[in-house]
Amino acid sequence: QFAPFAALTGYDDEVKETARLTNERIELDEESKSILDNKIQMILEQLSSRPTVSFTYFIPDAKKDGGRYETITGIIKRIDDYKKVIVLENKEEIPINEIIDINKGQ
Repeated sequence: QFAPFAALTGYDDEVKETARLTNERIELDEESKSILDNKIQMILEQLSSRPTVSFTYFIPDAKKDGGRYETITGIIKRIDDYKKVIVLENKEEIPINEIIDINKGQ
């Protein structure tokens, strides 16, 4: 009968969610977009050699404004123009519109 009483059920979860930090999406200028387009074209030309590439891209947060940036490295399987994603051999899909940097791997 003397069990703790949580008058504000879910309050701790809300405080934790509010405190969780997110990054703002970086908006690329036209020059940066052009450089990325050129890199994607170079990748397309080398697709048969199975290039290993690192992508840094934005992942929007499902619960609040912003998101996080992640870098993933893998071998490109294909580029899906319909879905606008780059598909890696491990089936990971990278949204082309969220990419901010591309680097050729080893």
